Amino acid sequence: MTEIKHNVNNWVRGCALLLTMLLIASTGAFAQQQMLPVYDKAGGMGCVVVVDSIRLSKGVASPASPTDTVVGLTFMLSLAENALPKTDIVTLTPRLFSETDSVDLPAVRLYGRWAHMALLRGSESTTDASQRLLLPASEAGIPLPYSKHVAYQPWMNEAQLKLIATRSDGCGNAYQHNALTIGETHTVLNQREVFRRTKAPVSHLQGRAYINFAVNKTDIRPDLGNNRRELARLHGVLDSLQQRENTSIQRILLKGYSSPEGSYKHNSELSQGRVESLRQYLVDHYGLAAAIISTDSEPEDWAGLRDYVAKSDLADRQQILAIIDSNDDPDKKLSLIASRHADAYRQLNTVVFPLLRHTDYSIDYSITDGRDTVYTETAVDTIYVKSATIYDEAPVPAVDYAPATFRPWLAVKTNLLYDVLVAPNIEVEMPLRRDARWSLMAEYTNPWWRWDKLDEAYEIQEGGVELRHWFSPRCGGSRPFLSGHFVGVYAAVAKFDMEHNKTGDQGEVFSAGLTYGHSWPLARHWNLEASVSAGIVAGERRHYNAEFESTHLIYKYTKNMFYAGPTKLKLSLVYLLGKKGGKR
Repeated sequence: MTEIKHNVNNWVRGCALLLTMLLIASTGAFAQQQMLPVYDKAGGMGCVVVVDSIRLSKGVASPASPTDTVVGLTFMLSLAENALPKTDIVTLTPRLFSETDSVDLPAVRLYGRWAHMALLRGSESTTDASQRLLLPASEAGIPLPYSKHVAYQPWMNEAQLKLIATRSDGCGNAYQHNALTIGETHTVLNQREVFRRTKAPVSHLQGRAYINFAVNKTDIRPDLGNNRRELARLHGVLDSLQQRENTSIQRILLKGYSSPEGSYKHNSELSQGRVESLRQYLVDHYGLAAAIISTDSEPEDWAGLRDYVAKSDLADRQQILAIIDSNDDPDKKLSLIASRHADAYRQLNTVVFPLLRHTDYSIDYSITDGRDTVYTETAVDTIYVKSATIYDEAPVPAVDYAPATFRPWLAVKTNLLYDVLVAPNIEVEMPLRRDARWSLMAEYTNPWWRWDKLDEAYEIQEGGVELRHWFSPRCGGSRPFLSGHFVGVYAAVAKFDMEHNKTGDQGEVFSAGLTYGHSWPLARHWNLEASVSAGIVAGERRHYNAEFESTHLIYKYTKNMFYAGPTKLKLSLVYLLGKKGGKR
């Protein structure tokens, strides 16, 4: 019954997400995709939050409350660049603000793998109930919808929207804040189609296409980013030429550019591969002869970057231009700009670099009868966006993510190495404190086998306890229950009877020592633990011969045993038992 309920909840949640995504897609957005870098302790850009399809709407939240007017915010959220470190969390807080007023909408959180596991196991330290919870960043490859409401106030008509990203470690200590304001005055390069008339028998057409590619990929995906619109524009140019009477395409030149981030060698390969993909796309979709399409590539568009910097109002513009004009290799230039002019680099990375990833095309075509010809080309205009728009329409229903949590209280384990040796064993571990920094583990091993009419014996009975200390953050932190590094001190007693061909040894031993290990969270209820122990083993061994069909043992001698060195090696599969509804 529990499994059925869990599946139904997942189905309902999936339907809600799909509905929200469709509503967002159908209503459009007042802002294009926004890239928000999130920095670590050293100021490095470990990951980038991608926010797309942003839209504000004003209306009634639900028919049940017709007098309550709200402002709804929707957008699609995902991560680009590198995934978060396993214990880190990124919190994104939307804020509406004016010159005199401001209000924060509920925050959304992206988790590293361990931080997300800590959330599921009820050991995450944050108790702010207003924060919505998303899937771990390492698994959030598909954008997820955000939709939340806030009570409408008149000042919001002139408000701007700011997205504030905060990256924190496992203890909730913030590294740095970064913010992106949507709706402030900024420049956008916009493409448009223009029509020109010419009498020349041979004409030349130029344009630029911004084809988006997946990270480190060269294949063209029509549904990625703005590709459908860009390809449609290119289709329009070629269709107008092919459908025109007395007009034939003589030559097409494609030249691809990449932006400077990443290594120059890798960008060179990407530029060539991507422009080749566009060439093949034109051959496949238009039946053009491959021989008339030539390609060229520029690994990095430094000329475009220099042109932007020269026309900008950056405070350190002259120093950056000096680096660009130097004879240093491209990778060193980018490193110098990033290290010496960090603020300017972040602006260039967010605003300019995406515009440097483009493919320029030129088309030579002839008009055989010399009559007037109208053809289409692409031009680039500069427009200015000044204010956020709040549309008068029904807000999209709010979306929440509420993962089911449980509070582990006991771990049950088996040592897989002992299992391979046909030695049945079981371990149990219980935390001594709620933050699980101290735990007590008990183990029992009991292979008790006899065969071949009692001539062979493999009998060991061992029990022991171990006190462990787990190296988690002192704040409790975003570390899953009983995971990470640990040290322990153990004590164990055992008795044994090992017989082969009617000759064997019996005895009792005591062992004590130290343990070091590490436990990796695998899934919601599962860990994999590895450990090694060293210490002493002391006891007594009695050597015997078995007579009368092994029914009587004749002891030959007795010896004391003492050993110091490695004593245990474990690779244990761990299952966590717990109660539902651990604290968040």
